[in-house]
Amino acid sequence: YSLNVWATMVPIVGGVALASLTEIQFNLYGFICSIISSAMTALQLIIVGLMLAGGKMKKMDPVNLLLYMAPTSLVFLVPTLLIFEGSHIYNHYSHHPDQLAPTSGLLVVSGVVAFLLNYSTFVVAALISSLGLVVWGNLKAVSSIILSVIFFRNPITLTNWLGCFVAIGG
Repeated sequence: YSLNVWATMVPIVGGVALASLTEIQFNLYGFICSIISSAMTALQLIIVGLMLAGGKMKKMDPVNLLLYMAPTSLVFLVPTLLIFEGSHIYNHYSHHPDQLAPTSGLLVVSGVVAFLLNYSTFVVAALISSLGLVVWGNLKAVSSIILSVIFFRNPITLTNWLGCFVAIGG
């Protein structure tokens, strides 16, 4: 990307960081996890953009990309789930077996929604740049802050507002 493109990222990322760091309910561990998550999402979107565009790699369509990504994600996520949540899940459903069917239905619905979200993300990634998707992701964070103020009456400081406006202006 050109220097101008990178320069436009500074106010967007800086505004989101300013709005987040000055949050009244700020938690450093949560902020670090959020930064790592954002970096990994950006990396994923760059790789997805490259795979959808072709170039040095074989060009893929969104459905085939999901066909390869979903099992890989499953391989990483199931062991993590079992390590961190396995005993809690077992204990809960051993005492409440009647809740297993409704929960299974919710998992199926959640899986369908995740598929549709990933598919639509990949289609959009094929139409616009990965950087564009990252910018929209940062604006989504600002929107979440604003919506939390409107709907949940979360307190917000002048610095939070300034961060939101800087990010939107970027």
